[in-house]
Amino acid sequence: MASMRDIAKLAGVSVASVSRILNNDETFSINEHTRQRVIEIANQMNYSKEKINPIPVKSATKTRLPSLPATIESRKETIRIL
Repeated sequence: MASMRDIAKLAGVSVASVSRILNNDETFSINEHTRQRVIEIANQMNYSKEKINPIPVKSATKTRLPSLPATIESRKETIRIL
């Protein structure tokens, strides 16, 4: 199955342009010939918006570690770091 990157490479445009064209972004100003070429290439390559292997999204962890005071000991004195 083709990806947007494959279509962009064949059409000579950016992946962002392919995305905006295939999603019918009305605010995206591009030459009509280029728009039609991208759509034609996508159809020829059987492009589908369905993702076969989506990239897993990493979630932020909410683990808190307790902060403990540290001590540095030397021969003459002990320094307490808070």
